[in-house]
Amino acid sequence: DGWFVYSGGRMTPFSPLNESGPVLAVFAGGGLYRYVMAPGARVTGYVAIGEAMAGYQFAGANHTIALFAGARRVRHDLDSFDPGNPVQGEETGAVLALDAWDKPVPHVLTTLAASASTAFGGYYARATAGRALPFFDKLPGGANPHGGGEAVVMGNENYRQWRFGGQLTGLALGPAEFGLSAGWYGGDD
Repeated sequence: DGWFVYSGGRMTPFSPLNESGPVLAVFAGGGLYRYVMAPGARVTGYVAIGEAMAGYQFAGANHTIALFAGARRVRHDLDSFDPGNPVQGEETGAVLALDAWDKPVPHVLTTLAASASTAFGGYYARATAGRALPFFDKLPGGANPHGGGEAVVMGNENYRQWRFGGQLTGLALGPAEFGLSAGWYGGDD
């Protein structure tokens, strides 16, 4: 069990955010996780992640694809020594990322976000498909939320996890946009 909070932003220094051009991204996150070692001892881990990336985005009327490369710094602190866990301490590595969305037909949104890093062998991929929620289109702030399904895989040198469920994306709170997900997950550690 555990929790994780992750946030960040991107900026296009030479063009509007909805046009093709160079793009910069910064993300940071942190959380807590627990697992049981083979002899039955419970371990609590604390994780912090920071990323800085540069890339290029290709924007069209109904789609955007952004490719990034940069650096990721990860720190895992365990409250008990675990000789079987290779993911401990700090590691800095390269990161490659992809972020894409497409509206293949009106009112339908598909997304794909993926990244892989040499820092502890971390990886993440999330795909969604959803339909516009018409009762939200009158909200202030130009919110354009979509609801539908999602699939996620993630892991590193010590664990693998997969998730399937539902999601709401494109929810707005002032200038910030966010999403919500719920569903089933499985994995190993």
